[in-house]
Amino acid sequence: MTLRKLTAYKAQEASRKQAQLAMFRKQPNMQGVVIPNVTHYVFLSAESEIVSLSTRFVNGLRAR
Repeated sequence: MTLRKLTAYKAQEASRKQAQLAMFRKQPNMQGVVIPNVTHYVFLSAESEIVSLSTRFVNGLRAR
């Protein structure tokens, strides 16, 4: 990868992360989680963390 492409990629990645953080800040009741270095198939590349986060979410729901 050339230096120019690497620089462009890093700038694009930083921009994407800033957009995600801005979205999180607009939702006061939302809890966002950033899991670094995962693939598009996050449930496969970070399975144990996804199961843990999902379990914590479900256990935190109030019964209606």
